[in-house]
Amino acid sequence: MAYSDKIKRIHTLKKQLGWSDDIYRAALEGSYGVTSCKELTESQKLAFIDAMRAELPQRASVRQIWKIKTDWAKIDYSDMQDGDKHLSSFLSVRFKVEKPEALTPRQAHLCIQIIQKMINNKNN
Repeated sequence: MAYSDKIKRIHTLKKQLGWSDDIYRAALEGSYGVTSCKELTESQKLAFIDAMRAELPQRASVRQIWKIKTDWAKIDYSDMQDGDKHLSSFLSVRFKVEKPEALTPRQAHLCIQIIQKMINNKNN
């Protein structure tokens, strides 16, 4: 029998969360009294997926990352000849991360605001 999309999603989330089989089965047993996601009802699978997603660290959206990179290119004095080296340094100092993909949504929002101010200062 082929895995359903929900079962595949559960196993993908398990891997993303870095859960061992013991932790995974303990979560299933603690929440639903089962040791395999195959034993869950469809609604339980959806609820378990939602619970697992809530455990994932929140990251900036693709749109926020795109905005940071495109706006940064407007103020990078090396015209991006050094790739993302200057952006990486900026993020490291301001947010203690190396890449925009590691920002939280809130940090990404603040980063965009800061870069916008830098663009405005450069243009004035």
